[in-house]
This record gives sequence, C-alpha cells and structure tokens, in this order.
Amino acid sequence: AVQLSTGRRIAVKKVLANRLMPGLTYDPWMRSAEREVEVLSQVTHPHIITLLGHHLADRGPFSSMLLIYEYMAWDLATIIEQRHPLEDGVVKIAFRMLLLGLAHLH
Repeated sequence: AVQLSTGRRIAVKKVLANRLMPGLTYDPWMRSAEREVEVLSQVTHPHIITLLGHHLADRGPFSSMLLIYEYMAWDLATIIEQRHPLEDGVVKIAFRMLLLGLAHLH
C-alpha cells in the first residue's frame, strides 16, 4: 500500500474483530492486536518493525483493526525460501538480528 499523505510504501495488517472462540468471553484476535499496538507504539529499535499507526474500523459485526507498518522489501521467510539452504553466515546474521530485537523487548 502507499500512504497518500507521504507517498511512501507501507504494509497494512487487517485484524478482523468479533471472532469469538468457544469458551472465551472476549475476542482473542482483537486482544492480540491491541497488545501489539500497546507494545510496538512504545518501541524503537533497528531490528523491530516500526508501527506507524493503527485504526479501528467499527462496523458492528464486521469491525476490524488496521495496523500500519513500515514497508520491508523482505522478511525472514522470503530469505529462507530464496536462499535455501542458508549459508552459516546468513543464519548467524539473521539470528543475531532476531536476538537483538528480542533482547530489546525484554
């Protein structure tokens, strides 16, 4: 997607609301999205994707939350698919980045 106000490429994650699971009195998908917004709105780190914003589209049973992220040209799954098998150096770099981001969150 393209952010109209800036012209930059962005990624949009759409979380559908009102999807209750048996035995639960709350929507686990929406709760997860709310937690994602809560955490990522407070975090700045080169190895953690930047949450640019979010929007709750309240349309009754068709409600959803849109999470707006910086656009990344690649992700770990793409690298694994394209460079299979991965060289040791690539694995080390990927794990280092992952662990640095994880350490920052904790």
